[in-house]
Amino acid sequence: MRCFVCLVPPAPVRRLLCERLSRVRREHGGVKWVREDLLHVTLMFLGEVAPRVPSELELRLKPLLAGIPPFRLGLGGMGVFPSASSPRVLWVGLEGDGGSMERLKALAEAVEEASRGVLIARGEPFVPHMTLGRVRRGETVGAGLMDALEGVRFRPGEGDFLVDQVVVMESRLGPGGPSYVPLKRIPLGVDGGLGGLPGGL
Repeated sequence: MRCFVCLVPPAPVRRLLCERLSRVRREHGGVKWVREDLLHVTLMFLGEVAPRVPSELELRLKPLLAGIPPFRLGLGGMGVFPSASSPRVLWVGLEGDGGSMERLKALAEAVEEASRGVLIARGEPFVPHMTLGRVRRGETVGAGLMDALEGVRFRPGEGDFLVDQVVVMESRLGPGGPSYVPLKRIPLGVDGGLGGLPGGL
C-alpha cells in the first residue's frame, strides 16, 4: 500500500483555492492540476509500506501529537520547485503567526520521529506547502504562468483553517486517476481518541 501523512484543509478552503486558480488552470494546459478533493499538505511521504505500518505509526504519533495544541494556518503566496527558470511543481505556501509556524514545524518533526524504527527517515527538510500541479512530462511553461501565479492573492484571514489532526492516507491508483483513503486520523492536543476530518474529504 502507498501511503503518506498529511493535513487536509477543510473543503471550503480547497474550493476557494481552486476558484482563485480557475483562470490559471484554464489557460495553462501543460500542467497536470491536482483535483480539488485531493489537495492536502504532505508532512511525510511514506511510499510503499506493509499493511501494519499505519497502525504502528498511529501508536507512535498519538503521544507526540497530544502535546501539540491545535493551531491556525492560512494560504500564502504561490511558488514552484525546483526554480522559476525550470518549474516542475507548482504550490501554494502556508502562513501563520510565529506560534502557529512553530507548531507546524513541531508537527513535522513529530511525524519524522514517529517514523523512526518503522520506516527510513525522510532525509530532507520539511517545506510547508500544498502542491497545486505538476508540469506534464515533455512540456515547458513560459513566464506567463509565473506571472499568473504571482497574481493570485488572498486577503488577510481569507483561507485560514484550523489544524487539529493529522491523517495517515492511502493513495490508490485507479482508471480515473488516484483516490485517497484516510486510514488513521490522529488528533492534536488530546490524550487519545480519534477526530473527524475537518470539512470532510
